[in-house]
Amino acid sequence: MLLISGYLFLQVRSLTKQLTSMQVQPTPLVSPKPSAEAETADWKTFIGTNYAIKYPSDWYTRSVESSTIISSYVELSQPVPNVRAKIEIFNYDNPKKLSSKEWVADLNSKRQDPDNSVEAQSITIDGIQAYVRVDNSLSNENTIIYLVYLQKNDKMYSFWAGGNKKYEQVLFQILSTFRFLDNGN
Repeated sequence: MLLISGYLFLQVRSLTKQLTSMQVQPTPLVSPKPSAEAETADWKTFIGTNYAIKYPSDWYTRSVESSTIISSYVELSQPVPNVRAKIEIFNYDNPKKLSSKEWVADLNSKRQDPDNSVEAQSITIDGIQAYVRVDNSLSNENTIIYLVYLQKNDKMYSFWAGGNKKYEQVLFQILSTFRFLDNGN
């Protein structure tokens, strides 16, 4: 019995020394989220006249007369509309320098059906308050259309962002990368 007690004593002592020499690293309960820059690090950048915007490397861009289009598809190669998404960027003269909120209110006042005016929510793009509204006339259970308005000096930037609802998060990630360049408007 004495022999067994001595053996257990030595084992406990040995284990105690091992445990006290070990450093315990706490495991975080929540893993840290990657930053927006990290999530978009491998994206391409489109540089317009006075702005830059990033988009996924497997998306496409094209400029047309009055706008820039960033899309998940090449227009003719994927005719199935419910698997696509795009952002179209327009800029309009805004000589009255209406704020984004005033611009949306003005648009609502010109609607054919004033009882169906669209509520806009405030978001921030490039440190500037912008307003986003859902276009309910074109949205349905599979498709979402957002209209975003951003005022800078005497210009109003309008973003038509929409497509399949599965792209909703990526559309807002793209919008979050929009930056004005330092050359004025």
